Amino acid sequence: MVRVIGHPLVAWVLFAAAMWGTHFSPLFDAALENVWLHDLEHVLYLVSSMLFWMPIVGRDPSPWRLGYPARLLYLFVQMPLNSFLGVAILYSGTISTRTTRPPGACGALRRCRTSRRPARSCGASVTPGSCSPCSC
Repeated sequence: MVRVIGHPLVAWVLFAAAMWGTHFSPLFDAALENVWLHDLEHVLYLVSSMLFWMPIVGRDPSPWRLGYPARLLYLFVQMPLNSFLGVAILYSGTISTRTTRPPGACGALRRCRTSRRPARSCGASVTPGSCSPCSC
C-alpha cells in the first residue's frame, strides 16, 4: 500500500484531488460547521502534501527516486493546477460554496482578525472580517 501511494504519479494525483475536492465540494461547508471535520481536512492537506513533496525533497531511499529534471517537471506541471485553484477561489466572490446559513446556526470556532479574540461566525454569509460572536 505504501509503495503504491508513494509513487510520484499517485502522490501528484492525490495532492491535486485533495486540494480541488475539498475546496469545491460540500466538504468545505461541512468543515466550516464541524471542528473535527475541519481538523481532519487539515490532516488530509498535510498528508497529501507530504506525499507530493517526498519525491522532490525527500532524502530517504525510495524505489521511485526521480532525477533532477524529472523533479522540476513534476513540480512545474502541478503549478498551473494550484494557480487555477487560487484564481477560482479568488474570483468566486464568497469563501463558502453555500453563502447562506439558517438563522441561529453557528460555524466552527474561529478567531476574529480584528480583535484576536475567539468568535463564532453566524449570519447570512461568511465573509472575512464578519466575526461577530454567536449567541447559540
